[in-house]
Amino acid sequence: MEKVAAVRYYKSEGLVLGHHDLRDADRLVTVLTPEEGKVGAVAKGARRPRSKLAASVQPLTQACFMFYRGRSLDTITQAEVVNSFRPLRRDLDRLTHAAYAAELAGEVARERDPASELYRLLVATWEALASADLGDLEVITRRFELGLLQVAGYCPTLDGCSGCGKRLGPFLFSPEAGGLVCPACMGVQKGIEVDEGTIASMKAMLRLPPGRVRVLKLGEVSSRHIGRCLEACIVYRLERRPRSLAALAELRRLRGK
Repeated sequence: MEKVAAVRYYKSEGLVLGHHDLRDADRLVTVLTPEEGKVGAVAKGARRPRSKLAASVQPLTQACFMFYRGRSLDTITQAEVVNSFRPLRRDLDRLTHAAYAAELAGEVARERDPASELYRLLVATWEALASADLGDLEVITRRFELGLLQVAGYCPTLDGCSGCGKRLGPFLFSPEAGGLVCPACMGVQKGIEVDEGTIASMKAMLRLPPGRVRVLKLGEVSSRHIGRCLEACIVYRLERRPRSLAALAELRRLRGK
């Protein structure tokens, strides 16, 4: 019996994607871990003022957790903050971009399915969003979207037509077709117009880690085109529009982007 109980406990770093309040001052926390993928766990008493778990289960926090594996939900028995990413919660722009990345990661991750690549990508993205100038948040978020699609196996084709393989443009961008499509393969279907600069920028973004992608200085037109392409891919693959996209769109409107 003691061996069985020991197996039920496991330790893992994790990123808190979100939480919901439960009765009796408990919280249901969604955590992204490298080894276990997405984990739903109860943090008992986390809403009490003196709770030792309160700081560790805040959204957009990286912590080291001790879990007790349950039949449907796990229980967080211990936790210690690794990185609070405090700048993300102090600024509306950073918070909105980071929450969008958290929502997308939660949609792509699966329960009990290792997610080490996605975990590293989200850590690097939150670190970059926390330290970058406000003007660089857009390109960091675009890099995350591309990386997310790549990790999920849906990275768009950017080297030529996804239909016939033609290498020279002009091209349109089609999420349904998997990326770039020449006019002949596109036929009467509608696609998003993209120029060579937009395509080159997306390729460059994939070659750079989130922490360095800010060296790319995208023009307003190119940034807008990349945004349309990647958001269309996200919506198509998730089969719904992420809730946090509305907040991101409103933020862009307020900032005049």
